Amino acid sequence: MLKPLLKLIGSKQYPRGPGFKRARAHQLDLSGTRVEFKTPPHSDVKVSFKKKPEKYNLYDEIVRSYKPKKPTDMHWRTLYTEGWSFFGVPLIQGIIGKLKLGVNFVHTSRHGNLLNPENFLNALDQMLEGDHGPATGQWRKISRINWQVKTIHGNDWARFNTRRVEDLHNYADWVIPITEEHMLLFNFVHFVHRPNTRLNEAYRELEDQIMSTVKIDWSADILRQKQAAAEKWPDAQLPHQRPVLEWPEEEWAKYAPKDELAALFEESARETQALKEHNEAMRKKQALALEEADRLREKQKKQDAG
Repeated sequence: MLKPLLKLIGSKQYPRGPGFKRARAHQLDLSGTRVEFKTPPHSDVKVSFKKKPEKYNLYDEIVRSYKPKKPTDMHWRTLYTEGWSFFGVPLIQGIIGKLKLGVNFVHTSRHGNLLNPENFLNALDQMLEGDHGPATGQWRKISRINWQVKTIHGNDWARFNTRRVEDLHNYADWVIPITEEHMLLFNFVHFVHRPNTRLNEAYRELEDQIMSTVKIDWSADILRQKQAAAEKWPDAQLPHQRPVLEWPEEEWAKYAPKDELAALFEESARETQALKEHNEAMRKKQALALEEADRLREKQKKQDAG
């Protein structure tokens, strides 16, 4: 009796999120390639929903003129954002978590043709290193967790978490190459405000509902690119299993937080050097004092002898 009621009104074990029956259709035009998907009405009460343009030029001057300095540098553009609140028992628990969605395209011209799965995987790893690797100072140590390949309406998507699922702030990324130089990224951000909930299960259910509606109508130009890639790499495909992405300890050591650890070592070294200089000065002062005492004793002896 209690279980159906909790599912209806919401609880920590049965979080109440947005219903999908009233999902709205969206369409993005990316240089002729149309991306369609559905989402429930925006319900994040603290963040206003801002509608963005629906047509984008993947090859505009801003994208083309971006000058990356290292392999992890990539040009991002957010195409669409939305968010939903999840509730526990009314008046008692209130909002217990939030799920946010960002739809982005990522441009990189430094990793080869992204329609080759090997290049796509390398670009993904570089993207993750730039966002979560040692240079960021996040000290997460691992990323690209729970790797999966999901086929949605004939298109293969890579899906993975960028942090441990049990973290109170986690990300789930769904990524697909859409040109030789662009990736399309559906980024779901999980916020867990209360412990001991089943929010991650509820988030994953809504993720799957949204992603199951994603359809891509490829432009003629991209179809030619995909056909050329299939002929050049006929046996290439995304692996259905990948190990967790880890960075070795020596990589983290290169980026030890200087503001804390390294600063302490530097301060300790300065204090040690100052102590050495102080001790040396005291030694010299004591030596001078001994010399002066010896001189005074000699002088006193001469006066006594006279």
